[in-house]
Amino acid sequence: VRLKAEHGYENQTWKRWLRHITRGVDMQPTLTKRVRKGTRGLLPGWMLNFSDNLDRIRNSTLGIKEFVIAEPQDKRTIVVGRGPSLFRLNHLQTLAKSGFDGYVLATDGILIDMLKAGVVPWAVFVVDGSELVRKWFDNELVREHGNKIKAIVCSTVHPKVLELIDEAKMPIYWFLPAHDDGTSEESFTRSISFMTVGEVRKEPLLSLECLGQVGGASMVFAWSILKSKEICLIGIDHGYPADMPREETYYWTGTVDKLGALDASAVYEQFYHPFFKSEYIIDPAFTSYREGFIDSLILKPPYTHLTNCSPGTLFHPLLDCMHFEDWLKK
Repeated sequence: VRLKAEHGYENQTWKRWLRHITRGVDMQPTLTKRVRKGTRGLLPGWMLNFSDNLDRIRNSTLGIKEFVIAEPQDKRTIVVGRGPSLFRLNHLQTLAKSGFDGYVLATDGILIDMLKAGVVPWAVFVVDGSELVRKWFDNELVREHGNKIKAIVCSTVHPKVLELIDEAKMPIYWFLPAHDDGTSEESFTRSISFMTVGEVRKEPLLSLECLGQVGGASMVFAWSILKSKEICLIGIDHGYPADMPREETYYWTGTVDKLGALDASAVYEQFYHPFFKSEYIIDPAFTSYREGFIDSLILKPPYTHLTNCSPGTLFHPLLDCMHFEDWLKK
């Protein structure tokens, strides 16, 4: 409130102030600029979503604080992404047959496939502020099983996505995306957190480092909130199998639009995974995501053992690798 007043918006709406503080940010960045800037180019759209969601957040008592565990726990966590390896290796079917009784965290894009495989996750993560995320929730299986699944939702998710989550009767547990160091007096994240307090919500929402990707947010939640000692990643490929046609990769169309087909093909890099002995290709977008993901590993608590079971591009001394069937038997 103080910061809003200092900017001369004391008697104006929150939405007008949010437009003011995100002024000058490119609303339609190119693919290359998005990769270079990370997710900053999407900030104006996120903040408009946040302003639309603010009343809901203030009038809810639910948030990720409810899941904070005081001490590291033995209950294991599996984070499930939507990478090609998940389907090629039938990891969902393996999970469904395993009898695993720990936490299963679904990224939004894999939820429908999980339910089709007979896996009902403990929670689904939603981070992206695009309205296109609706497609991951517009399904009869989601509506059938929704009341058994917690929706862990970023405060900047599109209101149209929330409508489908509500329709599925999923309880929504909110969190703020961490834009900077929230402990600083001048922190943007800290300022935004105070805006979430209202007559019903008495304390600011907790923030979470999202790493610019829903899989990264799920992983950070597992080690910082659930404090799981054992975390497994499946379907977190950050790339594509080398034999996958370029035109079938997620960002091919946008890359071609900006660079042309010949130059677009040239920016795909080759990657060999020494543990899984697999060959992958990686585009500029996933290169950016991968770098953020790898950089975050230095933040991993010493009590957490993180294992990658996806034969993609994730390989690092702080990240163990193992076949999924072997991890389940541990």
